[in-house]
Amino acid sequence: MLAEDSIFSMVAMQYFRAVLFEHQIIFTAKQLKQMQMDMAEGYLEFLEGKFKQGNSTIDGDINFKEISQLHKKVYAKYKIPIEAWILKPIFDELSENEKEEYWVKILDSTGSMHKEFTFSHLIMTTMIEKLKHTPASKQENLYKALRRISHTTVFSKFSIVAREFIIASMESMENKRK
Repeated sequence: MLAEDSIFSMVAMQYFRAVLFEHQIIFTAKQLKQMQMDMAEGYLEFLEGKFKQGNSTIDGDINFKEISQLHKKVYAKYKIPIEAWILKPIFDELSENEKEEYWVKILDSTGSMHKEFTFSHLIMTTMIEKLKHTPASKQENLYKALRRISHTTVFSKFSIVAREFIIASMESMENKRK
């Protein structure tokens, strides 16, 4: 599971809240905490299932199919549209292999600010790339997702920090050339 204070988790939570706002769904802090508990319990159930399959150890984490099932189940329980899951619009456009690769990148990025920022950027670039190859009739969901992500305060702040870092790096390189 992703750390609650990770960059990706913060972006995902703001995205989630944006969808709730768009659908005029009131969701209390208590409901959110219970939903998070249900997600954690579901996650543990998947891991327990792997253990019960006869494995004395559990290698790896849950896969993208399992995390998708978990989100569908828990979101349905709380009557939350599945579009509130930040990965839904991306997963809808990816092949089965791409979905698993994407999910592994998420898990690998957890705990590293640099990797999480890079992954958050990858979400945006993947959506933009998919827009180029998606029929116009299916583009609305990707546009909505891009707009939601770009409006999150976390993503905005990190975009500013990244831009400042790039400018400072370029200035430093320029000064070294002189």
